[in-house]
Amino acid sequence: LKEAGFDHPPRTWDEFATMCKALTKPDGSQWGASLGMSSSDAIVDVWYAMVYEWGGRVLTDDYRNVLFDKDPNALAPVKLLNELYKNGYMHFTNGYDYQSDFGNKKCAFIFGSVVGYTYVDQAVGGRFKWAQAPIPAGPKGQYTTLSGANVVIFGNRYDAQTVKGAWEFVKWFTSPYQTARWSIDTAYLPVRKSALDLPLLKDFIANHPERRAGFDELPNALIEPVTKEWTQAYVDIGAELQKIFLQKISPEDGYKELSIKLRSYIH
Repeated sequence: LKEAGFDHPPRTWDEFATMCKALTKPDGSQWGASLGMSSSDAIVDVWYAMVYEWGGRVLTDDYRNVLFDKDPNALAPVKLLNELYKNGYMHFTNGYDYQSDFGNKKCAFIFGSVVGYTYVDQAVGGRFKWAQAPIPAGPKGQYTTLSGANVVIFGNRYDAQTVKGAWEFVKWFTSPYQTARWSIDTAYLPVRKSALDLPLLKDFIANHPERRAGFDELPNALIEPVTKEWTQAYVDIGAELQKIFLQKISPEDGYKELSIKLRSYIH
């Protein structure tokens, strides 16, 4: 970014588009951003947040009705990204190629979970300084999606003493101090809000500003539907977005297909 004359990451999607264009080389050896399909499917999470950033909603609060296709503003973020892809300012990737793209300085921006910090840092290999930054804001504000793993205790298969021991372990590793340590060592966010008040974590964030974006975004975090139907639909959503961004279908027609598929899961 500094080489191109920018002194901060993009704060808005307009800035993002401007920077992507400025950072793209005519010979195709460098582009603004890499975003595509991977095991984490960041493309779906980014889309979900962007719908809210343009003032839309994806589903109703009870997750039983589709809303995004009824709001004309919700199409705007897809059109914005589609134009960047179409003109070569963004590159559609598969798997974890976006990490190597970034590490090899083929692009300036990538999208992913904060958990990917370790892997991206390995791809960079100390060749240049980099940092995480919040997702750019849209006309109606800045949002991000929040998700994580599950902790399950199978009570029916084990005796009461074993289940009790499992509960004690869960209480231990979700305690503020332990989850703060876990956050520092793994790049995950802590599972307890109170962990943010511990000097251990405060000092770490102060000394590692490249890791603070995830913490700063917590007030703007959205939780995607925690339902079987959404999990099933997730892959199809990514596939429809991929068709749009690979120029196989128009944003308008892609949104129609996407809404039909999403409705088929929730009804």
